[in-house]
Amino acid sequence: MRLIFTVFIVALLTQQALPQCNDLYYHRIYSTWVERDIPYGTALAYNGSTVNLQMNIWKPVGDSNTSRPIILWIHGGGFYGGNKNDMDAMAQWYAERGYVAATMSYRLGFYGNLLFGPPYTYDRSEIIRAIYRAVQDANGAMRFLKGRAAQDSSNVSMAFIGGESAGSITALQYTYLDKPYELPAEADSISDVVTLSGNVHRPALGPYQGVLNQNGQNSNVLAVVNIYGALKDTTFIESNTDPALFSYHQVYDGIVSCGYNVPYWSLPLNVSQYYPALYGSCRIEQRVQNLGFSPLHYQSLIYNGNMHDIHDDALVDSLIARFLSDIICENITAVNDVSMGPTVEVFPNPAKDVLNIRMLNSDFQFALFDMNGRKIIAPDKSNNHVAEINTSSLSKGMYVLNLITESHTITKKIIIN
Repeated sequence: MRLIFTVFIVALLTQQALPQCNDLYYHRIYSTWVERDIPYGTALAYNGSTVNLQMNIWKPVGDSNTSRPIILWIHGGGFYGGNKNDMDAMAQWYAERGYVAATMSYRLGFYGNLLFGPPYTYDRSEIIRAIYRAVQDANGAMRFLKGRAAQDSSNVSMAFIGGESAGSITALQYTYLDKPYELPAEADSISDVVTLSGNVHRPALGPYQGVLNQNGQNSNVLAVVNIYGALKDTTFIESNTDPALFSYHQVYDGIVSCGYNVPYWSLPLNVSQYYPALYGSCRIEQRVQNLGFSPLHYQSLIYNGNMHDIHDDALVDSLIARFLSDIICENITAVNDVSMGPTVEVFPNPAKDVLNIRMLNSDFQFALFDMNGRKIIAPDKSNNHVAEINTSSLSKGMYVLNLITESHTITKKIIIN
């Protein structure tokens, strides 16, 4: 519990240090729709076969926003399993907050040893090459998403990436591995794989950013969400001006270590043999603290557990959402002061039976949440700049009223007596 409390204190201090952004992209208030199985390219798999790469794209309905942030989620599965649909729930949650949120497929698979396939690996090079291919695909996927900005009403300068397990390993390498001298030698043409049916050539994999969707867009992101992932080398994070980072990990995770160890380190039968050692979130935290990342640009929840999983989905989701909201706030207010919004009257407050809302010269959408972020009153629209909420059935306490216009999101604390 001490670690969780620390995260909340840091988050509160960060909020106080920021200009007031009225909880931009924090509450889940929109309906959503999804486009599934959208092709974003083809690429060669580890065995030379052609892979059709696809993504699902979730978007909010009724937000009237032409500058939505982008977030790309990458699934786990040990670089040989999993599916883009595994991250659909996460993508939908962020579309409900106003993001264009996508999940992506990427090239899976690698050569196992002479007797067994994955997760057993022929050698450490096979794992590094699998990570490299995934990063190439993620670069192509992000460029594809940014290239759809007009279609999706998105802002290409407000992009984020995240994942869990192998997806997070991919996202971390994608974000911080950006210098030619950091690129792995294993991605070049290397010695053959020896199989029972003969030798298999391992050609050079090409540029780190991949070759898909060279549409003039870059693949830069403002922040990365790391859910029990790891880095090949923490020195890939070079300064406190690198992209911001949120990390979640359990201390005794036996699949991807929070410290420095090989993946599957806790499993029997020599599964982890030949895997490269990676730096998990606990070691990454030491690096970013030594570099002096600000509380706005680095937050983590290192939980005292032993699972390769999230111990409290709602808690972790709320922390990530707040972290990304604050990053967006920082970048918006660097260009334009968003604290100046339309004049709003909310009365009476405290309320008992009825809460009235009036906004000068602007219609708006509204929703009411409890202090745990649960939606109490579903989104509805004003009529001639006014709205009325029946609060007679609500329990006494404090609530959050969210108001959205075409250009502003405004949050008010409401007391029900």
